[in-house]
Amino acid sequence: MIHQAAREKGLSIDRQMARIERTIDRCDGIIDDLLDYAGAANLDLAPIALDTWLGAILDRQKLPDSIALERRLGAAGAMVTVDDERLRCAIINLIENAAEAISDAPDIAERRITVSTHAGQQAEIVIADTGPGMSADVLSRVFEPLFSTRAFGTGLGLPTVKRIIEQHGGDVVVGSVLGAGTRVQIRLPLGAAKSAAA
Repeated sequence: MIHQAAREKGLSIDRQMARIERTIDRCDGIIDDLLDYAGAANLDLAPIALDTWLGAILDRQKLPDSIALERRLGAAGAMVTVDDERLRCAIINLIENAAEAISDAPDIAERRITVSTHAGQQAEIVIADTGPGMSADVLSRVFEPLFSTRAFGTGLGLPTVKRIIEQHGGDVVVGSVLGAGTRVQIRLPLGAAKSAAA
């Protein structure tokens, strides 16, 4: 309606409208983060073949052309019982965080995100990036709700990832070295899960 009224009066407000739309998108993102963090504990669990499932997610993942996405899927045949939608949100969140970290540091020569899997006593997913890394102080607070180093960050991304993984009976560990990238390791139970949602 504002666009229409401005056109009828011959006003040019494209810059202001773009700012409004960016702010609305940011608000949508905050609401989405809050809803994800407060997501229901009841999971819709089903068995999946880990490498096949993760490969399909990576096939659809869009990253800037300057960032390479490398896959090293080494858990062939490993089955995990998960809530597809919840775990998918966690994986995408981690990949997008890695891409943002790399994009925010234009002086990085090697711009790569590596996603790997392994199956031993547990199924393991590792997402590693060549971004700027984090200081020990920041690293110690990454799972603290509402803590963020980004101007418009909600500080709910990694706490939500942790909550989702723990709901699946797994755990998540973040390692990072300032100037040398970040590595996120997710461990999940193999095979049929006992009621993780409970």
